[in-house]
This record gives sequence, C-alpha cells and structure tokens, in this order.
Amino acid sequence: MRVLANSLYNNVNKSQKKKNNDFIENRVLCTANYSHLFILPDGKVTICEQLYWNSKFIVGDILESSLAEIWTSDKAKYLYNLPQKDISDESSCKTCKVYTICRQQSGGVCWKEVIAAYGTDKWDYPDPSCPHAPNIYNDIYL
Repeated sequence: MRVLANSLYNNVNKSQKKKNNDFIENRVLCTANYSHLFILPDGKVTICEQLYWNSKFIVGDILESSLAEIWTSDKAKYLYNLPQKDISDESSCKTCKVYTICRQQSGGVCWKEVIAAYGTDKWDYPDPSCPHAPNIYNDIYL
C-alpha cells in the first residue's frame, strides 16, 4: 500500500505525505458497499444499516431485483467507484491528490460519519478525521 501511495503523492510535500499516509493506513475502514448490503423492512436495499432510507445510498429494491442484480447495479458500482469529477466543488475531495487511493483503493470513507459531521447535503465531504477535512459542522455523540 505504501509504495502505491507514494507513487501517487509525487506532487505532495513530505509533511503532507506523512499525514495522508497516517490517515489512510490507520483509519477504520467502512464495509458499506464493499462487503455488505442491508435490506430494509420495506425491501429497499442500502449500502449501510445506519444510513436507512437516505435515497443517495439506496441501491435497489429486493422486491423488484435479485440481490446479485442489486450488488452489480449501476448505482452500487457508482458509489463503490465514485468518480472524483462528481464530487461537489465545496468538498476538499474534489481536488485531493490522493483521492483515488483514499476513496477507491483502500476502503473508502464511512458515509455515516461524513453525514453525521457535515449533514446529508455534504455526503461527499472527506472523512472527518482526514487531514484535509474542514471543521465538523455538527455535534457528534458517540
């Protein structure tokens, strides 16, 4: 992982490389849409049991499609490999030099934590513990 990360960091200073590496290597990985899907009581399928009926993360309906079809659906694939170009301009992820390794190669971010920190409309913001993350907007209770 470190070799790949270092090859992507060519334009990042040494101090920032260390912060990025520490964050990527030590964070808790989210399994949403990587190894799990969750069926809600009404048949809707979400990538995370804590995102419930948030339409951004509903990837299908078990009453209309098989689990295999949902797992390989365009929406599930899109969230799994969220293109950097589709990140909002307000998010520091939009221009992050390590976006690919952070979001697409090393377990992504915990969507629930991002939404808890910044709100539903800021779902594409960085993980709150990312060295590039803005200050948390909301009070978070653990």
